[in-house]
Amino acid sequence: MSENQVDTTESGKKQTEPRVPRSIRFSGSEWHSIEKVAKARGMTAAELVRHAAMGFADRSIAPAPSHSRPRSPPRSSASTVASICFRR
Repeated sequence: MSENQVDTTESGKKQTEPRVPRSIRFSGSEWHSIEKVAKARGMTAAELVRHAAMGFADRSIAPAPSHSRPRSPPRSSASTVASICFRR
């Protein structure tokens, strides 16, 4: 199975579902940080971002607490993403 495919289970059957490229925006320094952390973990930047996103999607990573007042978007680094992704 290639990096562009994922095993999914539907009605007890294993299927291979192709991955489709998506576009998200990072600054140059953010992407550099993501690549650095990913390399240290032996994975690609795309894998690191995918693991982080799926952790939020399947709720294995808790969402940030909500606040009563509006706030600016969080400033996160790749090491923060990695620490959230790979908490034990």
